[in-house]
Amino acid sequence: MDGCLLKQGHVVKSWQKRFFRLDAANCVLEYFMDHTLLERRGKIILSDADVKMGDEIGLIGEGIASPADTRRFVFRVVDGHTKRAYYMCADVSESREACRQLCHAWVDALHATIAKARRTAVEPSSDTIALNEMTFTACVSNGRMIANDEAFELTCRAAVALASTRGDVEEFACNWTLWKRRAEWTALDQQLRRMFPSATQSLVLPSLHAASAWTCLLHGAANHPMHKTVEALDAYLQHLLALDLVSQFDKEGTNFVLEFLEYSSHAAQLPDPNAYVQAEVAQLPERRQHHHSHHEKKESHQDHNTAPVVSLEKTQAEVHDDQEDVKTRIAKIGRKVIDDGAPSSSLST
Repeated sequence: MDGCLLKQGHVVKSWQKRFFRLDAANCVLEYFMDHTLLERRGKIILSDADVKMGDEIGLIGEGIASPADTRRFVFRVVDGHTKRAYYMCADVSESREACRQLCHAWVDALHATIAKARRTAVEPSSDTIALNEMTFTACVSNGRMIANDEAFELTCRAAVALASTRGDVEEFACNWTLWKRRAEWTALDQQLRRMFPSATQSLVLPSLHAASAWTCLLHGAANHPMHKTVEALDAYLQHLLALDLVSQFDKEGTNFVLEFLEYSSHAAQLPDPNAYVQAEVAQLPERRQHHHSHHEKKESHQDHNTAPVVSLEKTQAEVHDDQEDVKTRIAKIGRKVIDDGAPSSSLST
């Protein structure tokens, strides 16, 4: 999960817009100057962190005005290592409902990450590879008018990080974009409510008024409704992805949402973490599979904030026929394979 939030300074108690990125695999919340990610300003360790929002956080700072209407969209994260308190505010949209949804989406995602880290910590370290797991993020990044209808661009990313006892990490990732029309968003929301009426009560699909946005754009309005609709729809998506019913690959509602995001047709060739086992040789597997979108590699080193990692090697299943191998890996993480004949809902850009 990523996106813009307001962050309160530690010395000068003013609010500055920063771009936040939740790295669930490493249990870290990073923040940058902007969405380019070129200048990282800091990170918050989420292992043993504490997250609170609203009235639970009390006064935001001495001498700082914090009326209830403002604090309603503020949440506090106490770093699990330094115990330093960070205050973030989701008041980045003119829509109060969009701000509320965004705030709850971030808090839900942070709670889920912290809870997962605690579950991992109590498992035997010899049987656990903390980095060896699949991660997925998606956001609504753009909107436009197409054939008198609204369409919204989604930017998606799936990745798996494989680690060795040397402390280095190799990340396999693929990125893709797709467009979904207004009717498709409505159909998704309605179907989820039919399948999970209780779990989706907190979801609010924003009204889509992009038709008026086109008129504003023609008249040169800088702050036209399309931009606001994109922000509100992204808040809806982040809230959806943070729900328990779709937050993990083995959850009941995951397949339906991932099919909407065309996950399987893009991420099927990523290595499956479950296809690797422990080995005494500290060496990453030589065989790699690539996706046509992107293949990324990065090096990092283990520290006290990262769970112990072990050396890995491929199991016998890796020597199977490539086509059967892909199907096996998809089944292991609970992904739903999209039929070859299924119509694509992507729009040409």
